[in-house]
Amino acid sequence: MFDLAVAVLDGEEQPWQLVCTELADFLHTRLTGSFEVQWPSGLTRSSLLDAGRWTGQLPWTPDDVAGHPLVRHFALRNDMAPRTTDEVADEFHWYTSAAYTEARDHFDGAFAQILVPLRTCCGVIRYVGAARPGSDFSDRERAYIRRIQPLLVSIDNQEHEMRRIRDSWPPDNTPADFGQRVAEMRITPRELTVLALTAEGLTAAATARRLGISPRTVTKHQERLYRKLGARDRLTAVLVAQRLGILPG
Repeated sequence: MFDLAVAVLDGEEQPWQLVCTELADFLHTRLTGSFEVQWPSGLTRSSLLDAGRWTGQLPWTPDDVAGHPLVRHFALRNDMAPRTTDEVADEFHWYTSAAYTEARDHFDGAFAQILVPLRTCCGVIRYVGAARPGSDFSDRERAYIRRIQPLLVSIDNQEHEMRRIRDSWPPDNTPADFGQRVAEMRITPRELTVLALTAEGLTAAATARRLGISPRTVTKHQERLYRKLGARDRLTAVLVAQRLGILPG
């Protein structure tokens, strides 16, 4: 877990592939992935690791996705705890649905599923999930999932903010060597996120809430940024970053 945290928060460009590979190895799952669902339409975006191969979208219709018991459970309940299908299936007549039959056939019989909620906001729900043939997940495996959930939420927050930072540049005006400049300054994705939120005027406490980390951790990131940018305070760091093309002016 520690190695995973270091890799995905300090430079890994495809964090969910690394996370899904780790989960597949530990949980012995056939299907592992990250998902984003628009509720209640059921439209979804996914990245799937299926038996060691990376694939695209789930082979389900929007109605199949919206009818899945775990998706419906997290959409309709104020519950952010990881859940297995068996815990909630009876609420939504899952075992008599067409989606269940299709999923069962994919696994050649019985299978177990678990979803870990990451973010629920404005009708968009994000998860990490896993499925495998055979028995339900053990107490040890569930404990592992609960322990790793805060890390997964932090990864999701980081990725969300990084997308927002990239979108903050004027259209067609992102410097061509942006990535090279960041690499030359040895600024990590996490530090870049903190820098961008600092430029927006967020305090260390507000930045910590946005990213799901502690204010003390934010302060440590800011201190490293000051050293790398040759700055003494927040304002100078932001101005230097803008001058270097790391942040939009």
